[in-house]
Amino acid sequence: MADHTTSGSTNDVLVPLIDVLLVVLCFVLWAGVTHVKMPLKTAAPQESSAVARPLVRIEMQPRGFWTWNGRPLRDEELRGRLQEQNLQGKSPTLVLIPSDELTLLEVSQRFNSLEVLAGDRLQLQLPSQPLKS
Repeated sequence: MADHTTSGSTNDVLVPLIDVLLVVLCFVLWAGVTHVKMPLKTAAPQESSAVARPLVRIEMQPRGFWTWNGRPLRDEELRGRLQEQNLQGKSPTLVLIPSDELTLLEVSQRFNSLEVLAGDRLQLQLPSQPLKS
């Protein structure tokens, strides 16, 4: 007769080990799938960083004209200034204010074309909104 006592003892040790490994595997999968909720940044630090940067008011005028802090500019001059700032590493906050005479489509197209040059420092301010300082 064959002696099965030795093989039965390895099964008795192997079954709990597999159970433990399955529990550990489930925990690892659960930890990888769930997301840790991080507290949201408050708006106060962002506003303080925007205040530290200089503010440039760019107003959209009809027929492709602009004003830069009240000084009239053509479209080419505005793009040249923005490219110059990018090359020099200057990053003032740019507040874009459209004229009431422009349609929503014109404002959208002109904003999108400037956003390529200015990036995230360009902010659109509608005429009915108060100026952010």
